[in-house]
Amino acid sequence: MDIQVWREIKDSTDAADFVTFIESFPSSPMAPFARNKLKQLMGVETALVVPPEPEAPAAPPAVGVYPEVFKDCDVCPEMVVIPPGEFVMGSPESEQGRADDEGPQHTVRIERSFALGKYEVTFAEWDVCVADGGCGGSRADDEGWGRGKRPAINVSWDDANAYLGWLSRKTGNTYRFPSESEWEYAARARTTTARFWGEDRGCGYANVHDRTSNAENAFDFGPHHECDDGYANTAPVGSFAANAFGLHDMLGNVWEWTEDCWSGPYRGAPADGSAWRSGNCNVRMLRGSSWAGDPWVVRTAERGAGIPDVPSFSTGFRVARAMEELAGTHTAAVVAPSESEGPAATEESVGCIQSRSRTASTAPRWS
Repeated sequence: MDIQVWREIKDSTDAADFVTFIESFPSSPMAPFARNKLKQLMGVETALVVPPEPEAPAAPPAVGVYPEVFKDCDVCPEMVVIPPGEFVMGSPESEQGRADDEGPQHTVRIERSFALGKYEVTFAEWDVCVADGGCGGSRADDEGWGRGKRPAINVSWDDANAYLGWLSRKTGNTYRFPSESEWEYAARARTTTARFWGEDRGCGYANVHDRTSNAENAFDFGPHHECDDGYANTAPVGSFAANAFGLHDMLGNVWEWTEDCWSGPYRGAPADGSAWRSGNCNVRMLRGSSWAGDPWVVRTAERGAGIPDVPSFSTGFRVARAMEELAGTHTAAVVAPSESEGPAATEESVGCIQSRSRTASTAPRWS
């Protein structure tokens, strides 16, 4: 229904059409583009077409000291130790593409180290859980794009929580979702720009809605990045550059579930890195944008939201856990740099998105 309505209004010059669309379909994959069109019609944006940008260079290695990486078991996700620190969460009012719920900016202090998945959870890892009798037996639809090292998609918050429970039981450690503030702290990796690589948009650093996606997908995602990352939909994890903490795909590829409930702008938000659970927990926060992200959505401060039991072809997750557990009786295996190439798996065939109506928990920017 939402895709059909979008096709009917996408060329409209009446701002009211897009206001109605956003209110009626806040979880639609077209919601971010309706907001872009609304901004354009209201004079916030001068043009829908993004100016050409230079081709991004080949993905460089992670910046800074090689991170501490470990795995709790052979089939467990690789985990990166994130050091404690302080950062300013949210975006300044001058940041292009900013939404009201990205403010007010506020300082958050992460008092203790925690571990975060080096990559988004892959289909290879998800399938192990299912084969072991976990994850509710949900195979999760790969849309025909391939499994293996591609991020697990069509996984709801509830589904992902079942994976966390299975992984916790298997390892004896407590795995969980990251909080929104933990996620943003890890994604920024001590940077303050709109993206960890700087203000420029770049296909060498993230899998985004680019020329390939624009040409191959059968429905209109709105403005695209004027560069080419080579993927029309999801990419195998680790295909793009890591940030300074050694984390891959923190922007682009798939939206990632967090623990936080929907609470609107950051007034009264926790300042200690904990999850914000006092809001509407019938909606959970998503971060990082996806392969379908337009130039103004692929930013570190961008916030999305989704209904916990609704899966999406553009949504996945990565796992977190407390570091104190490493000092306990369970011994984690440290992964050497030469062994840290991501989960081994066989790539399957890749398909294109078919133009059909579906429910998707991509990033409504509610305020």
